[in-house]
Amino acid sequence: MLCLVGGGTGIVLGRGASMLVRWLINWPTQASVTTIIAAVAVSAGVGIAFGFYPAWKGSRSDPIVALRYE
Repeated sequence: MLCLVGGGTGIVLGRGASMLVRWLINWPTQASVTTIIAAVAVSAGVGIAFGFYPAWKGSRSDPIVALRYE
């Protein structure tokens, strides 16, 4: 969920910067829907990958050994 919120925030900030460039410098900018979907997919994929592995590793360890290690 955190990565989806971060991805959405990044899209909003990126689109805002794009509109600012268009307004200040008069450069034509356009964001495609495909790019926005790819950005959200990458953000969600990173969140799932980097959240799943530690949770899986922790679920397979013995709680007593894990507490003793820390």
